[in-house]
Amino acid sequence: MSDKSLNGYTSTDGFNESLFDLNAIESEDENTDILFSFFKGLNDGLDSVIRLNEQLHSVSPWERCNRYVIKKMPTQVQWMHGQPEPRCTLLSRTSDVAVRGVRMKCNRSVLSWVLVTGLLFPNHCLLGQVAEQGSHTSNEAGDKPVDLANLHDPAIWHDPGRISDLDLLNGRGGPEGKPTPPFKFESESASGTNPKFDLRDARGIRWRVKLGDEARPEVTASRLLWAVGYFVNDDYLLDSAKVENLQITRGADMVSDGNIVDARFEKRPDGEKKVGTWRWKENPFTGTKELNGLRVMMAVMNNWDLKDVNNSVYEQKESGRDLLLTSDVGATFGTNGLSWSKGRSKGDVDTFKNSKFITRKTAAEVDFATPAAPNLIEAPNVKQYKMRRDLQWIGKNIPIADARWVGSLLKQLSHEQLVDAFRAGQFPPEEIEKYVGVVESRIKELGEL
Repeated sequence: MSDKSLNGYTSTDGFNESLFDLNAIESEDENTDILFSFFKGLNDGLDSVIRLNEQLHSVSPWERCNRYVIKKMPTQVQWMHGQPEPRCTLLSRTSDVAVRGVRMKCNRSVLSWVLVTGLLFPNHCLLGQVAEQGSHTSNEAGDKPVDLANLHDPAIWHDPGRISDLDLLNGRGGPEGKPTPPFKFESESASGTNPKFDLRDARGIRWRVKLGDEARPEVTASRLLWAVGYFVNDDYLLDSAKVENLQITRGADMVSDGNIVDARFEKRPDGEKKVGTWRWKENPFTGTKELNGLRVMMAVMNNWDLKDVNNSVYEQKESGRDLLLTSDVGATFGTNGLSWSKGRSKGDVDTFKNSKFITRKTAAEVDFATPAAPNLIEAPNVKQYKMRRDLQWIGKNIPIADARWVGSLLKQLSHEQLVDAFRAGQFPPEEIEKYVGVVESRIKELGEL
């Protein structure tokens, strides 16, 4: 489809945009500017609906435009125009004043709607989710961005060797690396949005446990990243476990007499210490195929929660080398972005199957659907909305050569290995083949770029 056919209603678009031009209301601070930018995205969506409606009902956009404006004009302005022809007569100064009045009224109405939504429905399922996603900020020692000048011989990727021989069921730690009961509770972690706590197993190894809807997808996502050469922690999913003296405040309803289910156990590799986090926009690998390949992997798995705090830097004690990881990858295998319903955003096979993958490609670059633009209901939380909006670039303008490169690595995984990756996350058997089918179709698309 040509650009011309995609933008067949350019003049009408300009008119529709003017109706929602919130710049007519002066903004006095950054938050207001951000809120106004949200409405531009809202209007883009409304334009698509308007175009479809016009096509279905065979109504000229000029005629629809004229009907709306003449209806809203004061009586004396209608008299000046007489019976309107099927075109937009908005060129006179008088009609322009009338349109500005309509536009301002529309601006105030839309702005009022958002404010009322935020005030009257603070416990709406998505608003609650938005608050949850932004309220639990990291406050641990290793959660501050690392100064690039202090990084020593950093690495973000390594050659995984013979990919077809890798064990994706047990991952980097192998079967012998699994956590061994009994487990003793040590402390609760306040970082992130899901309940987390630390414990030690029978061998004295310390594990960080995560409960909730990110546990399953995170284990599977870490397997796929590890398979193509990206650094990961040792993750395992235990369908059930008993923890002595377990005392947590977040997720207390997920615990019964020390018993937990579907829990992700994460062990930091031996000899490595977390020293901070790294930024997507500022790191030593900007513009490299390794970083661009990681961006593609986020799209393959629909990892939409790409906050910088979810990236970790680990120092290898023996070599002193710094390893860059995308360590929190639980918001995967669901929708392309934060959903209206929390359950659809992570580990939901139906929404994953129906989600978009590649949205645009040229001779040199490709765009992916993940991470998606923030939802309109996120607007009341202006800071959260801005943060989500600023993440969209991660899935855009990726060199096709780099996308093909990571696709060639994924292509080396067999069907059985992909099945094992989802088995590692303890996904229901009836869902695993569906998940694998989506991943395989995306690997094929990368190869055809």
